[in-house]
Amino acid sequence: MENSREKTREEVQKEFLKYIKELIDYYEIESGKVSIREKLESLAFSILVAIDGESPLPAFILAPDPHKLDKPYCIDENKNYFPENLKNNVKCNISGELHDLFCKMKN
Repeated sequence: MENSREKTREEVQKEFLKYIKELIDYYEIESGKVSIREKLESLAFSILVAIDGESPLPAFILAPDPHKLDKPYCIDENKNYFPENLKNNVKCNISGELHDLFCKMKN
């Protein structure tokens, strides 16, 4: 298509967060789950399903991105540390501010 283009980071963030809001709306009124815990577990499961790509959204990359001082600190403390990942090869990373954007979204 002539007008087809890659979605922007902001568009992908908005689409992802909109889907999460839709899940919240669904589980708020879902009557098959009796307890609040069941609803919360179902919501968490649905979010993981979305990240895994088994929803209307594509799969998302989810990898640790530790602070640059994490590895030397853990080595000094004789603790295991998280693997480091390179950001320069990832296209359209929507993480980093999702929690802030989520709170700012209107229903």
